[in-house]
Amino acid sequence: MSLGAGNTEILSSILVVLAFCGTTVLTMLLCVMFFYYGISRFSVFMKFENYMHAATGCILFLCGSAIQFLGA
Repeated sequence: MSLGAGNTEILSSILVVLAFCGTTVLTMLLCVMFFYYGISRFSVFMKFENYMHAATGCILFLCGSAIQFLGA
């Protein structure tokens, strides 16, 4: 995003920020759509569907612990 800051024009800075934001949102949407529609089609993952909330809580706990104790 600093590419646009090198120029004195504000338009180039706005275009860089918009391109970054658009790419980020598009990537997030594609990942969510892939995992929502893609993984649900495989029967191997369907037997773990009852444990998804517990797995999510465990992942959040591990990430929080890593941030707390590793000083990220």
